Amino acid sequence: MKIRIALIITTFKRYDHLKCNLEILNSLPYLCFHTYVIDNANEIMLNNMVGISLVRNLNSGGAGGFARGMLEVLKSKEKYTHVVLMDDDISFDPEVFDRLVELLESLKPEEQDSFIGGAMLRSDKPWFHVESGAKWKGLTVEPMGYGLDMRKPKDVQKIDALSGADYNAWWFCCIPIKYIREDNLPLPLFFQWDDVDYGLRNKAPVITRSDIAVRHDPFDLKRTAMQSYYSNRNSLIVNSCHDGGDDKRTVLRSLKKRIRSEVCLYRYEYADALNRAIEDYLKGPMWLCSLEADEYNKDILKLNKPLSDVSDQVDYNWYMVGCNIKDCDFLHKIIRKLTFNGYLLKAKNDLTLPIYADKPVQGYRAKKILFYEENSGMGFVREKDIKKAILCMFKFQKLYLKMMFHYSKMVRDYRSKYQYMTSKEMWEKYLHLT
Repeated sequence: MKIRIALIITTFKRYDHLKCNLEILNSLPYLCFHTYVIDNANEIMLNNMVGISLVRNLNSGGAGGFARGMLEVLKSKEKYTHVVLMDDDISFDPEVFDRLVELLESLKPEEQDSFIGGAMLRSDKPWFHVESGAKWKGLTVEPMGYGLDMRKPKDVQKIDALSGADYNAWWFCCIPIKYIREDNLPLPLFFQWDDVDYGLRNKAPVITRSDIAVRHDPFDLKRTAMQSYYSNRNSLIVNSCHDGGDDKRTVLRSLKKRIRSEVCLYRYEYADALNRAIEDYLKGPMWLCSLEADEYNKDILKLNKPLSDVSDQVDYNWYMVGCNIKDCDFLHKIIRKLTFNGYLLKAKNDLTLPIYADKPVQGYRAKKILFYEENSGMGFVREKDIKKAILCMFKFQKLYLKMMFHYSKMVRDYRSKYQYMTSKEMWEKYLHLT
């Protein structure tokens, strides 16, 4: 089979990084693919690049960009065999495409309907393997092969032996053209979990290899209130759309655990984001499909608080302890819970924690917490505020009761509208193409 690839790159205000990647693609000695650059910011100018089409698009997030790219592929007269979905901010070696084409040409007949997943390595530590496919766990996902070391032959062998992924993230994912159809487009989730849903829906095997990999900045600094909103809302939606997800009791227990963690760590804007995610999930599928995505995202962005250079404020001794701290014994755990993680006791410590900290015990009896990202030196400070904590928990309790009574109905609503949500008809309206 002669391989012909449609490469779709969704971008939003990252022209410098995108330009570097396009120059690499343009320098390849063969043209077995055509590149579609979906510009969600409507500001890029491309000159003299063979095999690249620029498509100006409504800012509809990664999901909207990839959906628009799929629609462009469906309109094309080219006879593509595969589509590759790729982020604009990755780094990669040109050999990745040689290896991909070589793999596609060598697939056995029973493997030709498989997705080919690109592994993710950290850009700051390119030997650090983050993920080669992932498993769906209801409201969470589990990366496969996290933390393996590409410098160690045994770890590379482990990566190549990974199997059973439910999906591959769309920083680099090759999909056979048979799946690219007008009735099989992404969910309109704007940001995150669109790739999870697509993998679950199509139930295709995922093939990963250690030598088909890209480099990406670590996600620690991307853990913002906006990210929390989309991750929580979209995981609820995807969990509702598919069999085998978390049941109502598990969903409610997970949400309660998440809100407590954010309040106990004084990240009240994250708690607000979680509450808003639940509130919007309960508005249902037709509300989601009718959003003016760009304007709504601007509103969600207001939940974020700015980061700053905090490297000169870090208590490294506590930072190392705080990463892995646990209750010292059962009695301490009981006291901590009875005092609402120390809210009823006098605060006594200024703490330093990693940005990804998520255990209430890590913030026990803190006056303020400095959240720190070690590689960049960036972070933010949050202080104990009982009034904010009460307001967050009061709002959550109201939403929790709504979820108790309406969750089963919401699952039915999302499933009944699922076909429409992933259709050409919906996307043309959503992107204002009709």
